[in-house]
Order: sequence, then structure tokens, then C-alpha cells
Amino acid sequence: MRAFPMILVLLTSGCGGSCRRPLPGAVDGGDLDPSALPSASSDAPPVRTACRPLGRQPVPSLEHAADGGLESLVAAPSDGGVRVLWSTTGSAALRRWSSGQTAPSSIESGAGERSDPVLSTDGRGAFAAAWVSSRMGAREHVLWTSDAPGGRCTGAERRDEGLSLSLAGLASGWLIAWDEEGPAPAAGSVRVQLASVGPSGVLCGAQRTISPAAQDAADPLAVSLPGGRAAVFWLTARDIDATESNDTATDVWGVAVGPDGAPVGAPLRVTRTVDHHFGLSALATQDAVWLGLRGGGPSDSEGRGDGGEVRLVRVDVGPRGLARAGDMAVVSDEGANPTGAPRVTRPLTAGAAAEVWWRERRGERVEIHHRPVDPGGRPLMPSLPAFIEPAMGAALPSWVDERAQAWAVRVEGERAEVARFACGGP
Repeated sequence: MRAFPMILVLLTSGCGGSCRRPLPGAVDGGDLDPSALPSASSDAPPVRTACRPLGRQPVPSLEHAADGGLESLVAAPSDGGVRVLWSTTGSAALRRWSSGQTAPSSIESGAGERSDPVLSTDGRGAFAAAWVSSRMGAREHVLWTSDAPGGRCTGAERRDEGLSLSLAGLASGWLIAWDEEGPAPAAGSVRVQLASVGPSGVLCGAQRTISPAAQDAADPLAVSLPGGRAAVFWLTARDIDATESNDTATDVWGVAVGPDGAPVGAPLRVTRTVDHHFGLSALATQDAVWLGLRGGGPSDSEGRGDGGEVRLVRVDVGPRGLARAGDMAVVSDEGANPTGAPRVTRPLTAGAAAEVWWRERRGERVEIHHRPVDPGGRPLMPSLPAFIEPAMGAALPSWVDERAQAWAVRVEGERAEVARFACGGP
């Protein structure tokens, strides 16, 4: 059974400190005044309980967004600004915009529909995008890069039952990860492909299956690692023994991938207990990946709106791949009612290793909370309400920059903007 299909309205792809080159013709910076920002995270108070806006950059027209046509939107940092890519229902083109541009442009046209875009940059700062293309009942993934506009990598899905994409930059090139349904009885797999740029255009490497054959695997998450490697995490569905419960559990697995696109070491089971897990988000540091997720609560996709716990686990990374996973830490408060998927970003607080953000429903309102954790994965302080919607337009921060400022994409009708926030204590 394919257990955990998810549709994300806002997708993000952080690129750490490697975002060095803007899109051709783009001048980053927008209308934000850098002099108004703290010079480093150490300038901020050690305890942060609220967020205040510092500036915003409007994104030009999102056609059909007001009538529900905006299907997905993804943002990523560039030099002092942001890149945005989005798709609308029924559109034969993806739209893109970068800070400083007065109007959006297209990177794909022709028959069919485009959806579920993802963005990344490689170790050289080169920019790439990937998306799902649908035409006449057939679906495929497409990877495109601004370094070689005339070339691309494509991969057809053998069964038209969904395709989940993720993209991570390597030292030179990108790793695209996706899932495929297997033949009956359903058994999904997670596959990867290396793409790079050569003298003649885009070089498309061999496609590899990285999930074990016995798994029903789906929903991959690729994250760039220091040193030009990547890690891919995914969810696996399995039935619980009928003597225990008539239910399905989801485990989290992962594997490191080298600059050549081949797995490094054996796949690692991250979760250690039988439970429901979903909504993966990751932050890579020098020797570890901080993996956030929702756990507990109903296992079916319809029941994942509210409830459960927001959890965080540290997965160690060594020269031979993913070394081990620590114990899960619960970062949401006891009795909390989280909703949606969490996000893991750079820390806001001096001495912290990562920051976990999530949306929490309290009666008729929704609050966005965040909580720092120490290098051992233990929460440093109680969860902090950052702001109450609609302050950030129902969106978690897409990333936190080197100044410890939180960036979020807010969409309202046909209007969209990228806003930056300072999150400081009283």
C-alpha cells in the first residue's frame, strides 16, 4: 500500500553558503536595507520569543492564484536576495523570478502541464530546477539548469500513480531523487540520478535504486552535505502485525550519496520504534544531518492535518556514509496540536545547533512556534511562539540566513512577497 502521499503548497530548497551566482540578468537585493540588519547571530539576544518584519520583496504576478490555480511555489536564497519558481494548474510553462527582476519569465513551454518544482545550487553556485511534467497520461521528471539551457535530464515514471521529487547540489552538479510505484503488490522504490554540465551540455548519469528491494519506499528528501556529497531520506510503509494492531507504520530510512551519484555505505534505518512518521525536513551541518518530522497520530493522509508530535533526530555522517541515528527528541510541548510539516533551519540562538519551526493550532487561531536544540539534540528552552498568523501568511520560514534572519514566502490571492524577519526577545 502506498501510505503517505503528500501535496506541499510551499516547497523549499536551501543551499547554505554555496549560493554565489544569481540568475542571468538578475540583480539581487530587492528593497531590503542590509544596514538595518544585525551583523551576525551573536548580535541577537540569546532568547527569542517574537518576530518582527524587516523588509519585503514583492514577487510579480502569480496568474490564476486568486482562483486556486497556484499549485506549488518554491523559493531559494541567492546573493543577497531570492529566487522563486512556481507552477499553476493547467499551465504549459513554469514561471521564475529573481530579486531585481521587474517581471517573471518562463523556463519551460510546450504541450502538457508542469508541477511540483524544486530548486538547488551546486558547489560552484550553478542553479538548477526540476519538476514533474505530465502529458497524455504519462509523467516524467525533468531537470534543467541555467548553465546549459539547451540540455536537460528526463526520466519517465513507469506507472502513473504519483511522483515525488527532491533535488540537492553536489560539488559539481545535482542529485535528483524521486519515487516510483512498483508492480502489484504495490512496492515503491526511491531512485536517484546525477546530472552535471559538460562541454556539450547536460550530462545525465545512470539512474539507480537506493532503497532496499523489500521496502515500499516513497517521499524522498535529498539534502546537500559539506564536501560535495548528499544524503537522501525516505519513508517506508509496512503493516503492523495483526496481533498488535490493524494499522500501517512508517519508518524513516536514509543513505549518503557520493559526488558520482552512487550510494556511500548501506541504507540506515533512522527510526527505532513502530509509529507513524511523515513531513520530513533536514538541515545538514559539518558532520551530521538534523532531521525533523511529525510523528504519532493517524497514519492515513487525511488524518495528518493536526496532532501528533514534532520530533527531531540527529543522524551522524562519516566518511563511509550515514553512521548512526540518535534518539528522537520531542520539540513540541506536551498536549500541543501541531499541524502540517515542520521545518529545520539554521539556529537563531548562539550555542544552538539547529532551529525547529512548526505550525500549531490553538482553538480558532494558528501559531508558528520555534525551538532551538543543542548539539546533542536536546531542546535548549521551551517552545517560543514566533508570531500568530496571518503575520507570515500561513508560511513557515523557508530558511534562516547567516545573519540569523528568517525568510518566508507569503501568498495572498494573486499577490506574493518574500519577507525577512528578525526574531528577537523582549
